[in-house]
Amino acid sequence: MTELELDYFYPAEWDDEYRRNGTVQRWCDDYPEIFDGSRGTYRNPPGYNRKDNLSTYALMYLLKRDEGVESLSYFRLAAKSPSSDGRREALQAHLRQWMGDEAFERLRNAVRRAGLNGTGFQGEPDLFCWKPTTGEWFFAEAKGADTLTETQRRWFAVCRQALPDVVIKVCRVRPRKTNRET
Repeated sequence: MTELELDYFYPAEWDDEYRRNGTVQRWCDDYPEIFDGSRGTYRNPPGYNRKDNLSTYALMYLLKRDEGVESLSYFRLAAKSPSSDGRREALQAHLRQWMGDEAFERLRNAVRRAGLNGTGFQGEPDLFCWKPTTGEWFFAEAKGADTLTETQRRWFAVCRQALPDVVIKVCRVRPRKTNRET
């Protein structure tokens, strides 16, 4: 199945700020509850030269700001052993709350049976999202310049087989070009 991609654009200056500081201050100022670590986010050390998580965290911010959608990351649905600090279980409690216990267990068991639990999140989408005002929930995969992997496609297929009405959004997240660049 070819995945439909949705476009999300962020200010180009976020790239440099993220590389310099390991975060974007606007995210933390506007939505501290998302970027304090309780939603699965990690703060990279200052001077962090890679863009790991930039597209994911930018998407979390944009979904909240523009659509009122809450999200979390690194929930590791198929992990078999408990986390040492309870962090994963707290994240999964959100999934259970919005998905319901039956759907949560059905999906987790299907992902485990498919062997997608090697690291606890093999192929797993970047975000679990929910809209508190409607109860709607979905998964979102944030993509910068990269493309979906076969493992991700497999996870999506297993998820859709276990939960036929599930929504999985592939979101192309990139900096908005300035007028000079277009």
